[in-house]
Amino acid sequence: MSAPVRAAALPDPEQRLVRIKFRLRATEDVTAQIVAALRSRGMLFNLTETEVGREIAEENLNLGREEGREEGYEEDYEEGYEEGCEEGLVGSMTLFLQTRFGEFAGLEDLARKLVADDHAANVARVLSGASLEELRNPD
Repeated sequence: MSAPVRAAALPDPEQRLVRIKFRLRATEDVTAQIVAALRSRGMLFNLTETEVGREIAEENLNLGREEGREEGYEEDYEEGYEEGCEEGLVGSMTLFLQTRFGEFAGLEDLARKLVADDHAANVARVLSGASLEELRNPD
């Protein structure tokens, strides 16, 4: 009969599991016999093949889905918030330009450009009397 081997040294994961679960100090042959005996009686070693294992897997799957939805919601909310803020700034810049210069071709495009460049500074430029040409070509 061979000497006991540490559980971690066993190549078969089921034998390692039996060794650890039953706190055996047995040889590899004895551990293999125990695994075979348990299998012959329908004992499963793969947790996903048991009812409890399937329940745990389903619970974790649902938890992962919930976390994913929350994360997606937060990302969508932040993205929507940023887009809404930018649209609000473009809307106000459009109103300032329209009030000062009336309707003209490229009004919204210029408003978007001015908001993207530096909203606050460009609002000040519009309100302080910069010409349309100066706003279109700041250089």
